[in-house]
Amino acid sequence: RLLNEAVSAYREALKVYTREQLPQDWAAMQNNLGNALSDQAGRSEGAEAVRLLNEAVSAYREALKVYTEEHLAHYHGVVAGNLQQVEKRLQRLQARVR
Repeated sequence: RLLNEAVSAYREALKVYTREQLPQDWAAMQNNLGNALSDQAGRSEGAEAVRLLNEAVSAYREALKVYTEEHLAHYHGVVAGNLQQVEKRLQRLQARVR
């Protein structure tokens, strides 16, 4: 229940922290959303876990549009690491679900 609330809160925050007006805050919310979705997937099974991990991948990729290696390299590294971990989990899970 709390993870559902966290996901909803991050989605609401993304309505305020827009990429155009507050790009770094927006990217931080995308990363946090990805983390919450990843945690949610860890408590789910099968197709639902795959769906949540795919959403996490999307959120991390969005954050990396702001957190580039050239600008904000530290944050880029953190988010890229999160993305890499989730993509590996997704690959393992998809292999089992098929």
